[in-house]
Amino acid sequence: MSMGRSPSKSFISIGGYVDLRGLLNLAENHSSVCIVEGFAREASAMEFDVRIYLQWKQVGQESSAVYAMVEVGKEVHDFDLMNGSIGLVNLIASLIEDQGNNRKSS
Repeated sequence: MSMGRSPSKSFISIGGYVDLRGLLNLAENHSSVCIVEGFAREASAMEFDVRIYLQWKQVGQESSAVYAMVEVGKEVHDFDLMNGSIGLVNLIASLIEDQGNNRKSS
């Protein structure tokens, strides 16, 4: 394992293979947000305040679309990213703002 930090970020790099469950367990203990491409079933079993699932869906025989499903507590929001991402960006911005407001009031 190697770790590093600078004034603006920190990182951990793990050498060798770590299965998905191990990565999610690590994330669950240190994160409140999980962004997953694929593996939705595995991530849904973990405890995160916010889950963002990115997925391709087949739309017709020759085209596909990119969707994002966001779970915030018991609320579920779906976004068709092929038609723009402003709705997803606005939701994430509001979550960040809410978190900042919660810190100020604590």
